[in-house]
Amino acid sequence: MKIAGNTGKILLIAAAVAAMAGCKKDDDETETLPSLSGSLRFNVEEYLGKKATVVIEPTGVTHPEGKGIGYSCSASWLDESITLKEEGSDSFIEENKTLTLPDEIGTYTISCTASASGYYSTTSTKYVTVVDPAENETLKDMQKGYDSVTYPEGAGVTDRDGNEYRTVTIGQYEWMASNLAYKGKDLEEAGTITDSLGIAYANCDAMSDIFGRYYTWEEISSTEYNICPDGWEVPDAGAWMDMANTLSGNKFTDAIAPFERIAGKMMVDAQFNAEDNFMWEYEPWMNSGMEDGGLSGVSGLAVIPCGFASISLQGIYDTSDPDKEPETVKVGSFDSAFSYAAFWVAPDAGSAADGDKAYYRYIHNMTNSLQINSAPKDSFGASVRCVRKNP
Repeated sequence: MKIAGNTGKILLIAAAVAAMAGCKKDDDETETLPSLSGSLRFNVEEYLGKKATVVIEPTGVTHPEGKGIGYSCSASWLDESITLKEEGSDSFIEENKTLTLPDEIGTYTISCTASASGYYSTTSTKYVTVVDPAENETLKDMQKGYDSVTYPEGAGVTDRDGNEYRTVTIGQYEWMASNLAYKGKDLEEAGTITDSLGIAYANCDAMSDIFGRYYTWEEISSTEYNICPDGWEVPDAGAWMDMANTLSGNKFTDAIAPFERIAGKMMVDAQFNAEDNFMWEYEPWMNSGMEDGGLSGVSGLAVIPCGFASISLQGIYDTSDPDKEPETVKVGSFDSAFSYAAFWVAPDAGSAADGDKAYYRYIHNMTNSLQINSAPKDSFGASVRCVRKNP
């Protein structure tokens, strides 16, 4: 449409002024603020027990002008956020730093925010899974498919830490039906060791009674530690082959070869912390109709996929006392949980350890076999099932 004369010019000028005003307003609304320096961090273990308490003390962020920073925290089970430190204050509000986790298993979030006037705030979020070792809580259906007539339940056993284990009788041996969780509290009290034996999954002690502990070869073979209960021992190659032959109908003659078509009888179709959260990631063989195939769990060994660990010694510094010598502790990095289970094999005449490596047995969800491999004695972390020979 054509606009004539001075009226058109006036309308054009008015439109231009309005457009400029609109742009200015948009610029004001999207004004970029400076950022705080550093990266926000705080420590929370990945797995904790019901109603466990955690202390939240965020750090790592500084004010570019040297001023005080405010911190707040929110948690998925709380109705409102908590102020941890007022902006400009020199100290945290101590009574607000401790959070109590819910009395219900599940995965929750904790978020911390650092803020200062005139600056963008920054937030960090952690996930924490609340677990409970009680039967039918974190681990569900641990005896699913168990044939107690063919593989009778044993008398059970208690380790020197007081942990109790269900046992099953298979062939010539009575086997623990869960992974060893012995920490060596009795040795620590006697001054024999300075650190706990083994490590817990994700370096979280709450998982010790659920997945058991991961041990190095040096720990499981030491006569000083004797990690199995009195009268029990780490199974050697002969014990593993006896178990495999009992499950297979005497098909094996080589103690250090793979044992085919028995893994499904050892594994259990258990769930972790929630209905339908099955631990073994399903592969076709697990539900197949082939001979000796399928995840049946009939043996009662209740093998779950705890994966394995790489264990090292690290120095942990006390940030509140920079002059204090670091504490040396075992730290693990973990791999293949929910798809893999690994167990040490004690040496005997048929399976002597090879130099700096030793044998372990493992199950992988890709094949219905109890495989064998070797790993470094000082750094590989595997589970342990203690056994004792039947009278």
